[in-house]
Amino acid sequence: MTLPIGNPNMGGMGHGAGGRGRPAIVRPSAPRPSPLAPVQGLTLVEVLVSVVLIAVGTVVVMQALAKVAQAQAIAEDRAQAYLIASTKMAEAELATMDGTPLSEHDGGHLRVNQQPFDWTLNATTSAEDAQVQAITLAVSWSRGQKTYRQEVSALVRLPQESP
Repeated sequence: MTLPIGNPNMGGMGHGAGGRGRPAIVRPSAPRPSPLAPVQGLTLVEVLVSVVLIAVGTVVVMQALAKVAQAQAIAEDRAQAYLIASTKMAEAELATMDGTPLSEHDGGHLRVNQQPFDWTLNATTSAEDAQVQAITLAVSWSRGQKTYRQEVSALVRLPQESP
């Protein structure tokens, strides 16, 4: 703040303004902010950058959650396909123990928890030993536009024929 020059008892007249007898003009100076003073608010750019960062972060988190949910569904389908393959393989092994020969190709369609599964069984007799069959059981299913496949294989010895 600027103080007037001259004696205030003399009506503000004095030697101010070059001593011409006019009152000195008092101009209050604007307070200068200290470089150490706390910031009173955010600028528009800072707010916009913050909003953009939060939006990008939210999108990334949502995409990650969607991928986790998709991976969980595929893992559940794989577990179900393995159970189907194991069950069908056990049925095939039991059939060979009863002496029932397996057909070379067999298959079917199952629906488990609204998810369709297709299975195929291929049985081939070993060239070295006619009593051994190689069984391959494949279970396939689709999720979205992608098709998945789970396979189980086993060698089964056919029972000896009684004379």
